[in-house]
Amino acid sequence: MENNDFNALGNIIKSHRMTHRMGRVEFSNRAGISQKTLANIENGLTRPRKETIVRLAIAMGRNYSDLMDGIVASRKDGRVSITSEQDLVGLLSGKPQSWGQFIAVRTALRVLPNVSHIGISKVGKSSGAEKFLIALFRSMHIARFTARYGNQNTQLATRARNSLDSLASIKGLPRIAFEAGGAIFWATRARGQKTAPNTVDWAIRSLGEKGKRKADDLWSAINSDYFRLIESDLISRNLMSTKLWPDGQPLWFTDIWRSFQNMLHSLGPHWTIWARLYESWLNGNRSLGLSADSAEIFDGFMYKQNDAWWERSSVDISSDVELFVRGLMEGKESTVTLSDDTYSDATVLTQRPAPHQFGERAGLIVAHPTISRLGSSPISQDIWRETAEKAKRAAERMRRTQAPAHVIESVERLVSSLGKKIEDVSPGILLMRSRTIEADLATFDTEQAKDELMTDAQSLLRDLAASLEDLRALFPEIIEIEAARIAQKVAEGSALPAYDNAKQVMNEARVSEVVDKSAIDALEAALIDIAEIELVISESSNDIVTAMAVKKRADLISLHLLDVRNFSASVLKTFKHLGGGSKRILSRGAADVSKRAYKGALDGVEEGTKAGVKIALAALVTSLAGPLAGLAVYVGSFVSLSRKANEVAEKIESEEQSLDV
Repeated sequence: MENNDFNALGNIIKSHRMTHRMGRVEFSNRAGISQKTLANIENGLTRPRKETIVRLAIAMGRNYSDLMDGIVASRKDGRVSITSEQDLVGLLSGKPQSWGQFIAVRTALRVLPNVSHIGISKVGKSSGAEKFLIALFRSMHIARFTARYGNQNTQLATRARNSLDSLASIKGLPRIAFEAGGAIFWATRARGQKTAPNTVDWAIRSLGEKGKRKADDLWSAINSDYFRLIESDLISRNLMSTKLWPDGQPLWFTDIWRSFQNMLHSLGPHWTIWARLYESWLNGNRSLGLSADSAEIFDGFMYKQNDAWWERSSVDISSDVELFVRGLMEGKESTVTLSDDTYSDATVLTQRPAPHQFGERAGLIVAHPTISRLGSSPISQDIWRETAEKAKRAAERMRRTQAPAHVIESVERLVSSLGKKIEDVSPGILLMRSRTIEADLATFDTEQAKDELMTDAQSLLRDLAASLEDLRALFPEIIEIEAARIAQKVAEGSALPAYDNAKQVMNEARVSEVVDKSAIDALEAALIDIAEIELVISESSNDIVTAMAVKKRADLISLHLLDVRNFSASVLKTFKHLGGGSKRILSRGAADVSKRAYKGALDGVEEGTKAGVKIALAALVTSLAGPLAGLAVYVGSFVSLSRKANEVAEKIESEEQSLDV
């Protein structure tokens, strides 16, 4: 064995222990060797005898030959080599779900050009070849969006897969194209952790029966992805914008990619936009080479289109995409309307990922912070503990140095939001507090302002901001909330008018007798953070700092509007639950109880009390219609909600008028 082989053996053993969560004591006991010997082997400091290697192989559930093959295969870079779906399953065990999504999506993207074997001349456009390609791009975009921004709507992914599945049976579809589609089908599933091996299996099949060399290249790229994840400290979404082939495109792939381009161009000039889209992903660029903000808006636009939009002709779809992109590049409002999926109560009135969720309890609109699904892994605990300690040190230092009051308050509120244990953290509130810290930090990161805050205090703030970024990355809910924010992104110039309309919603909530204090507190959670960033904007004399703060304010307002949207949807849903437009309940005979706050359960109570709740809700719905219409002007995600509120308000007014007759 060469020296590199011993290093590889040590890495294989260490990776096995980490994957199966075994300490050196447990593993050395299994192998029948001392802890010191194991440590030396893992660090490449000793040359184990063959019998020791046999013991190590048995302890890992492998035989000597398999272990030696693994050592040889990983000699190139001294790391564990993934060469089979079984290896992948083992290494993904215990890892974040996003890792599996990342590997699945990038693997599927690598074999997408294999559908060039679709054989247009045999299948024919009229037989569904173009529809199949559109379905592929739709599914691939949803899969990529999920991995990059977090999953927002599993129903969209399911329908995209169903569409792809139904079109996979078109007459004359070659096996290779079918199997490339299968890889994309599996990559679109929400739980990439479990489906990554299935995606890889279909991807390898699409390489053909004689694709051993191609499969080796694919496994090499998967290995690179896996070790990037290890080295990136769990933040997989940042790695979506890297080249699909880190070591350079294999020659065979270059040929297939050229064939894929030629096939798309043969279908008509409108397919050029799709070739450009794939090429940007291939080279690790943002979609179509757009700026960061524009790419986020474009990705959200493509992600949320409904079935009806995708079932049109390829010419119509491509034209809309080109028009939308042109508007982004020219900085103009696009004439393409963002669909809000289907305009149904199930869609419009559903709670979206946001800092808070709202619902009805005992006749009141109540709220609770978004609940974390974070596990209690040691690394999560360590990152939370380190962040909490840094926040406390920063708060103490700010108080001692008499830093500006708004900075002290920002850090103290952050300390409070981190709680006494990681389970106390509300992901949405953490996200809001982080934005404020980042804005405060930007204020003092200039020559003009450096004297206002001691150098070591600035250093503490920078260190704290970096730790907050690591902590946020642990919460899958934050990814979902951020994805929802991006999908309804508020332009910086529209943020304040939208915020003014949101304040009207809050004012109506405050005076309503059917809105619980928890809901009011949730709606007001972001106000102090927004106010502090506005203070930064008003006090800063640095144009760059001001621009950064304006952007942060727009981000915070977007998060705040997610709560406003969920609150409004909950009000409409509760009103519908109580019977919608019953003239009997809305009659003036029940008006004498309209001012009583209902404290009991809705079911099985006297009709008059329920009527009081209904009338108060009717008044709230009517009062919200105006502010929601104003919000719809500035924020696309409020369009359908505004339409629903206006529809209900008109129905209420119509019934009241009929009662007057």
